Amino acid sequence: MVSIDIVYNPFKVETLIKENGRLMDIEGSKMPCKPGVRLQEWVDNLFDELDKTCNSQSYEINFHGLEADYRDVEEAAVAAREKGYDIRLQWQGQAIAPIDERLDQVMQIFSEVRQDARFEKWLNNSEVEKKIESAFDSDFDVYVVATMSSGKSTLINAMLGNNLLPALNEATTATIARIFDNDAMCGKGFNGRRLGSSGDVLDERRHVTLETLVEWNGKKDTARIDIEGDIVGVRQRENVRLVITDTPGPNNSQDQDHKLVTYRAIEDGTRRPLILYILNATQLGINDDKLLLEEIASLIKKGGKQARDRFVFVVNKMDVFDPEKGEHIEAVLGRVRKYLQELGIEEPRVYPVSANLARMLRVRDVGGALTRNDRGELNKLEDLFNEEPCMDMTQYMPVSEKVRRGVNDRGLSDLLIKSGMPTLEAVVDDYIDRYALPIRVERAYEAFLAIIAQLQAEMALDEALAEASHNVAQLEKDVAALKEKAEQGFGTQAYRDELEASIDTMEGETINALHKVRSEGESALRKIGKEFSGEASIKAAGRKLEASVKQLEEIYEMIVVKYEEVFKKSQEVTKNRLEQDYKAHVESVFSDVAGINFGVMEGIKNSLQAFDLKLRISKEDIATRDIEVGRSKVSVSTWYKPWTWGKTKTVIDYEQEEYVDLGEYWENHSPEITESWSGVFEAAGQHVKEGRRILIERMLEFMSREFDVRFGKLFADIEAKVADKGKLDRELAMLREHKQALDAIRDRLDKVLDV
Repeated sequence: MVSIDIVYNPFKVETLIKENGRLMDIEGSKMPCKPGVRLQEWVDNLFDELDKTCNSQSYEINFHGLEADYRDVEEAAVAAREKGYDIRLQWQGQAIAPIDERLDQVMQIFSEVRQDARFEKWLNNSEVEKKIESAFDSDFDVYVVATMSSGKSTLINAMLGNNLLPALNEATTATIARIFDNDAMCGKGFNGRRLGSSGDVLDERRHVTLETLVEWNGKKDTARIDIEGDIVGVRQRENVRLVITDTPGPNNSQDQDHKLVTYRAIEDGTRRPLILYILNATQLGINDDKLLLEEIASLIKKGGKQARDRFVFVVNKMDVFDPEKGEHIEAVLGRVRKYLQELGIEEPRVYPVSANLARMLRVRDVGGALTRNDRGELNKLEDLFNEEPCMDMTQYMPVSEKVRRGVNDRGLSDLLIKSGMPTLEAVVDDYIDRYALPIRVERAYEAFLAIIAQLQAEMALDEALAEASHNVAQLEKDVAALKEKAEQGFGTQAYRDELEASIDTMEGETINALHKVRSEGESALRKIGKEFSGEASIKAAGRKLEASVKQLEEIYEMIVVKYEEVFKKSQEVTKNRLEQDYKAHVESVFSDVAGINFGVMEGIKNSLQAFDLKLRISKEDIATRDIEVGRSKVSVSTWYKPWTWGKTKTVIDYEQEEYVDLGEYWENHSPEITESWSGVFEAAGQHVKEGRRILIERMLEFMSREFDVRFGKLFADIEAKVADKGKLDRELAMLREHKQALDAIRDRLDKVLDV
């Protein structure tokens, strides 16, 4: 049996593995747990990769890290045992400090750094600022997604403990509602704002009610409603503000931009918000959610453990089933799992709840008013859930003992717990612990390391200058030689020419990503076309066309969001390539400089390479509407004309009957659809190129305007220090003192983040 020690630090995203006491060379091996790769991305394949590396299927594993990460390893071990592995697993992290406590300490340390004037110079860097923004952004997004009649609004009201959102049978979510948790407002109601499409505030009120939201929802100029108040169902935290977004659902909004919110949340690979996907167990497969669920299945397959955890399938309205009538809960959940598996979601995690029961209990407990119908329904459900052991929803939920303990320790009534809602809310809390908080800590740590790297580069140059200052004449000669080379342009014109020539040349991975999305869209069109065969009555053909238009619109929305993701990734790829090319250019500048003091040369080179290139693109730079050039042709198309459907044919009794030849119809009209979609695909490519062009032009602008200025300032500083050794010594002493202070802060951070 091979002894394996795994040390995983989710805050620094570092993994150490020892095999029989010997440290494994992870970077030099094929093990997937490379630096910067989260455990949830590689844990599914851990034991198969250990088998390849250690040539064994028998392991004694000691895991050092957070309990949440240990549970993921434990889950992977269960799956490995089913394949024949012999695994003994132990967790060695019982004394580890809670993550909330760590985040509090990290935020405190970082606040001290931000307020310290000594470090202001290095904080003013776009990449550092970006990481700081991410670390201090306390909002955590939960998107509630459902098709009609799934009880989505009822579920959110249950989390609020208030009858705030309209919960009718029709499509009530005409606008997007965002609910911001504010525990200080507990028992004080909710405040709200009604916003227009450009984000302007149209109305703002304190103590909004159900009637207020119904009124706002009915106004045509309402694009979004923001609500602030206490979300009673989730745990109070100092450093996390929960934001619940009540989305319109894939087929539940007249506004195309509203519908895109759902798809963007699902495809968001950067923030990775939690998705509560609400299913109605009584209406599986009839609400047109097939395409959306298939896309989720694809994302789960590609995304590993975190992607599985990110999509929570909630089966609502479990209270409509009555065991006395032979309606068994296990059988119902079995049908749900089968439905999801048939759509490609392997081993779906299903959470059954009665949101209505939880809503009524919480409203009653705080002295809220229940309608006569609610009071009668609550009496009936209390009898059902108290008398039938099988109606305890928690027994069917795939959660850890830690989550169960957390629910039981909240002092809630047994009946509320049986509804399943408190356990579902604990799953949300657990996701925040496992993913949201560690990522925020990681961003703060990365920002801090970036500050240290800038200071070290500046200090290294001063130290090299101080070291070389014993021979002032030679040092002045070296600096003059470099300055002369700079005045000759440092070869930047050739570099600029190369940049300009590359504007229209996209990176290979971006081209492949664009082709992949186009291929998926064309494949979806062909699939729809294959359904047009045979003959049908005008009524049947009308229903078929209506269903196809809905399907086309849904596919179109998904394609738009996928192209947006390609755009974002293309921006990152281009930015990284430009930064690498710039550093390579600076490296080449110094490669042919002979005779200059090596330490000074390295110091200047590192200072040049550390320039903040500010290669970030904002929404103001390029609008996503460019991608939607073909939108009007697809979504409001007249690609079918009802008055042209009818033809006549002779039947046996010689009466005339109108019919539609579906195959012929598709053949006649599909070129128009294909042409419209080709316009979308072409526009997407142009959109990505435009974004890339902006980044390259920004780089050219930097080389044309800022590089020479910054280089000149750098050399002016160097010349001043060479001329005044006392000034150089004073600045070097100051930098060393700053470095010592930062090292002390880093030691504090390392202790906080130690596992």
